Amino acid sequence: MIAKTVALIDWNSGGHHNYHFASYSSAFVSLGCRLIKLAPDQLKCFCNVWSVAQNRRTKSVCGQISDSYHVDPPPAYRDWLPGRLRPIAQAMEHFGGIARKLRHWERVFESEIDLVFFSCVYDWEFAYFRSSQCLFPYRWAGMYNNSRPVRMPGAVIPGLNIPPCPERIFSAKRLISVTVPDEGIVVGMEQFTKGRPVVAVPEMTDSVLPSEESDDWEIAIQLLARAEHRPIIVLTGRLHPDTGIIELAEVIHRVQTDHALFFIGGNVHWPEGQQADKKRPFEILRAAQNVVLHERAIPEHALNAIFSVSDLVLAPRLEFVGSSNILTKAAAFHKPVIVCDRYSMAERTRRHGLGVVLPSVNSEELIKDLGDVLSRCQTKEDIARLAPSPDWDGYLKAHSQERLVEALGEVLSALG
Repeated sequence: MIAKTVALIDWNSGGHHNYHFASYSSAFVSLGCRLIKLAPDQLKCFCNVWSVAQNRRTKSVCGQISDSYHVDPPPAYRDWLPGRLRPIAQAMEHFGGIARKLRHWERVFESEIDLVFFSCVYDWEFAYFRSSQCLFPYRWAGMYNNSRPVRMPGAVIPGLNIPPCPERIFSAKRLISVTVPDEGIVVGMEQFTKGRPVVAVPEMTDSVLPSEESDDWEIAIQLLARAEHRPIIVLTGRLHPDTGIIELAEVIHRVQTDHALFFIGGNVHWPEGQQADKKRPFEILRAAQNVVLHERAIPEHALNAIFSVSDLVLAPRLEFVGSSNILTKAAAFHKPVIVCDRYSMAERTRRHGLGVVLPSVNSEELIKDLGDVLSRCQTKEDIARLAPSPDWDGYLKAHSQERLVEALGEVLSALG
């Protein structure tokens, strides 16, 4: 295969954006591509640090990174335009601006860009991408991180109350391929791409532990001191009504759980329309003697330290449709998980024997089912029995950097 020139783009940063952008960047370089990065400064900085660590680990570097540009999120709507024209004008300004940066690179290096790859395609940011095609003359692909159109047809996007629109996004001209982190929706997504290949990509995560002298060990050390000989059970991520925090609080309130120490941590992201549901669970958790509640974002390596000292990972998400790197992080540290019988997370947990799949279909059932399991987890040995024959290695192989390189190789093959 002749080496390709790829422009990798993401104008968001933080959370999964950082790791996805860095891992995609490394994968394209491993495939021998000439890579141009368009991203916010924070994202490019993370990517550079991660790439150095990755190259040190693999002891090999292929391809080259020839340049990078700063790119901002889509601009605000122009209030002076009629309402129906505002999102169209926004898309033309945003994607037209990106195209100008790419044409500048082509002039400077006297070379053509073979593929533009968006490392995160959100419905609300790409809904009018098709309207900007006259200004964006590049073949493109991207990762669509939304399983709802296939898993829950007709369901709106939580928090935004708008329907997904893959049929609009992927009818845009010059689409080459779409990648999805949920392998269960590959066939279903083909109805929207009209014959262009849909490729499953792994759900990866950073599993590097901090250095011994790093402050990132602070929370983990505190947990070990408070737990003494008790199991440590964690629920992390965005603290949101759909992450199981409400039901876990009720379990701690109703069931005798003093035999374990619970760590619940992450940014609180509670929708405005559901503020009334927030008071009770947080009051319970703040008052409980066997709970450490951390209501702010946790740095990635600090989270890795927490997972390394934990015994059980909770991800009982009733309304969660997509893929999650929580399972990957748990597998990396050989920790059993508890999930609900919902879509990708349940499918993966069963396939690789990662832990317990609760049959709950509503909140009250989840409180009961989760309470029953946790009441039996009196010791670390009890928790280990939740995943008697785990295939950690199989899961990690399926969700590895090597698998990402293979998947992106399939995308590049679609260029011809």
